[in-house]
Amino acid sequence: MRRLSAPLLCAGPLLLAPSADAQRPAERLPAERPPAVTPVASRSTPRPAPRADAAPVGGFAMKGITLTPGQQVLVREIDARYLAERATITAGDPRRATRPAVRAALFRSIDRMLAEEREVLTAAQRRRFDENVEAIHASWARLQAR
Repeated sequence: MRRLSAPLLCAGPLLLAPSADAQRPAERLPAERPPAVTPVASRSTPRPAPRADAAPVGGFAMKGITLTPGQQVLVREIDARYLAERATITAGDPRRATRPAVRAALFRSIDRMLAEEREVLTAAQRRRFDENVEAIHASWARLQAR
Protein backbone atom coordinates (compact mmCIF):
# COMPACT_ATOMS: atom_id res chain seq x y z
CA MET A 1 0.00 0.00 0.00
CA ARG A 2 1.26 3.45 -0.82
CA ARG A 3 1.83 6.04 1.72
CA LEU A 4 0.37 9.45 1.12
CA SER A 5 2.35 12.46 1.96
CA ALA A 6 1.36 14.55 4.93
CA PRO A 7 0.44 17.72 2.97
CA LEU A 8 -1.98 15.76 0.80
CA LEU A 9 -3.55 14.11 3.82
CA CYS A 10 -4.11 17.52 5.38
CA ALA A 11 -5.51 18.98 2.16
CA GLY A 12 -7.93 16.09 1.62
CA PRO A 13 -10.59 17.29 4.07
CA LEU A 14 -10.34 20.79 2.62
CA LEU A 15 -11.01 19.51 -0.87
CA LEU A 16 -14.09 17.63 0.26
CA ALA A 17 -15.48 20.28 2.59
CA PRO A 18 -17.91 22.76 1.10
CA SER A 19 -16.35 26.08 0.37
CA ALA A 20 -17.52 29.34 1.86
CA ASP A 21 -18.74 30.36 -1.62
CA ALA A 22 -20.88 27.23 -1.95
CA GLN A 23 -22.53 28.01 1.38
CA ARG A 24 -23.67 31.43 0.09
CA PRO A 25 -25.02 30.77 -3.42
CA ALA A 26 -27.36 33.78 -3.44
CA GLU A 27 -24.41 36.14 -3.28
CA ARG A 28 -22.54 34.52 -6.13
CA LEU A 29 -25.25 33.36 -8.54
CA PRO A 30 -27.38 35.68 -10.66
CA ALA A 31 -31.03 36.01 -9.73
CA GLU A 32 -33.35 33.38 -11.17
CA ARG A 33 -34.95 34.27 -14.47
CA PRO A 34 -38.71 34.14 -14.87
CA PRO A 35 -40.01 31.18 -16.86
CA ALA A 36 -40.00 31.62 -20.64
CA VAL A 37 -43.66 30.65 -20.88
CA THR A 38 -46.26 32.32 -18.74
CA PRO A 39 -48.25 29.68 -16.86
CA VAL A 40 -51.89 29.25 -17.83
CA ALA A 41 -54.34 30.69 -15.33
CA SER A 42 -55.77 28.04 -13.08
CA ARG A 43 -59.45 27.57 -12.37
CA SER A 44 -58.93 29.19 -8.98
CA THR A 45 -57.98 32.46 -10.66
CA PRO A 46 -60.89 34.88 -10.24
CA ARG A 47 -62.65 35.90 -13.42
CA PRO A 48 -62.17 39.47 -14.57
CA ALA A 49 -65.03 41.84 -13.99
CA PRO A 50 -67.54 41.89 -16.86
CA ARG A 51 -67.19 44.70 -19.35
CA ALA A 52 -69.71 47.52 -19.10
CA ASP A 53 -71.05 46.73 -22.58
CA ALA A 54 -71.11 42.94 -22.07
CA ALA A 55 -74.40 41.14 -22.54
CA PRO A 56 -76.20 40.21 -19.31
CA VAL A 57 -77.60 36.75 -18.58
CA GLY A 58 -80.03 36.10 -21.41
CA GLY A 59 -78.21 38.37 -23.84
CA PHE A 60 -79.09 41.88 -24.89
CA ALA A 61 -82.80 41.12 -24.66
CA MET A 62 -82.33 41.19 -20.87
CA LYS A 63 -80.39 44.46 -20.82
CA GLY A 64 -81.63 46.68 -18.00
CA ILE A 65 -83.59 43.83 -16.38
CA THR A 66 -82.62 42.50 -12.97
CA LEU A 67 -83.30 38.77 -12.78
CA THR A 68 -83.81 36.81 -9.59
CA PRO A 69 -81.44 33.86 -9.07
CA GLY A 70 -84.26 31.48 -10.04
CA GLN A 71 -84.92 33.41 -13.23
CA GLN A 72 -81.21 33.42 -14.04
CA VAL A 73 -81.08 29.62 -13.81
CA LEU A 74 -84.10 29.24 -16.09
CA VAL A 75 -82.79 31.74 -18.64
CA ARG A 76 -79.36 30.06 -18.69
CA GLU A 77 -81.02 26.68 -19.33
CA ILE A 78 -83.04 28.14 -22.20
CA ASP A 79 -79.95 29.83 -23.64
CA ALA A 80 -77.94 26.59 -23.48
CA ARG A 81 -80.67 24.59 -25.21
CA TYR A 82 -81.04 27.07 -28.06
CA LEU A 83 -77.29 27.58 -28.39
CA ALA A 84 -76.97 23.87 -29.13
CA GLU A 85 -79.83 24.16 -31.66
CA ARG A 86 -78.18 27.10 -33.42
CA ALA A 87 -74.89 25.18 -33.62
CA THR A 88 -76.68 22.45 -35.57
CA ILE A 89 -78.24 25.04 -37.89
CA THR A 90 -74.86 26.44 -38.83
CA ALA A 91 -73.32 22.95 -38.81
CA GLY A 92 -70.47 24.26 -36.67
CA ASP A 93 -69.43 26.82 -39.30
CA PRO A 94 -70.50 30.36 -38.35
CA ARG A 95 -69.77 31.53 -41.90
CA ARG A 96 -72.86 29.63 -43.03
CA ALA A 97 -74.95 32.22 -41.16
CA THR A 98 -74.41 34.61 -44.06
CA ARG A 99 -76.60 32.46 -46.33
CA PRO A 100 -80.18 33.76 -46.39
CA ALA A 101 -81.87 30.42 -45.64
CA VAL A 102 -79.52 29.68 -42.75
CA ARG A 103 -79.87 33.22 -41.43
CA ALA A 104 -83.68 32.91 -41.50
CA ALA A 105 -83.47 29.61 -39.59
CA LEU A 106 -81.22 31.26 -36.99
CA PHE A 107 -83.63 34.17 -36.59
CA ARG A 108 -86.56 31.74 -36.09
CA SER A 109 -84.56 29.84 -33.47
CA ILE A 110 -83.69 33.06 -31.64
CA ASP A 111 -87.33 34.21 -31.77
CA ARG A 112 -88.47 30.92 -30.17
CA MET A 113 -85.79 31.32 -27.49
CA LEU A 114 -86.86 34.89 -26.76
CA ALA A 115 -90.50 33.80 -26.48
CA GLU A 116 -89.53 31.16 -23.91
CA GLU A 117 -87.39 33.64 -21.98
CA ARG A 118 -90.26 36.13 -21.95
CA GLU A 119 -92.43 33.58 -20.12
CA VAL A 120 -89.93 33.56 -17.22
CA LEU A 121 -90.30 37.32 -16.63
CA THR A 122 -92.74 39.32 -14.54
CA ALA A 123 -95.14 41.80 -16.19
CA ALA A 124 -92.89 44.76 -15.30
CA GLN A 125 -89.82 43.00 -16.70
CA ARG A 126 -91.67 42.08 -19.89
CA ARG A 127 -92.16 45.74 -20.83
CA ARG A 128 -88.40 46.35 -20.88
CA PHE A 129 -87.80 42.96 -22.54
CA ASP A 130 -90.21 43.84 -25.35
CA GLU A 131 -88.39 47.13 -25.97
CA ASN A 132 -85.08 45.26 -26.15
CA VAL A 133 -86.50 42.66 -28.54
CA GLU A 134 -87.80 45.46 -30.81
CA ALA A 135 -84.26 46.85 -30.95
CA ILE A 136 -82.91 43.38 -31.78
CA HIS A 137 -85.44 42.98 -34.60
CA ALA A 138 -84.51 46.43 -35.94
CA SER A 139 -80.86 45.39 -36.06
CA TRP A 140 -81.87 42.21 -37.93
CA ALA A 141 -83.75 44.33 -40.48
CA ARG A 142 -80.63 46.45 -41.02
CA LEU A 143 -78.56 43.28 -41.37
CA GLN A 144 -80.92 41.78 -43.96
CA ALA A 145 -80.98 45.04 -45.94
CA ARG A 146 -77.26 44.67 -46.68
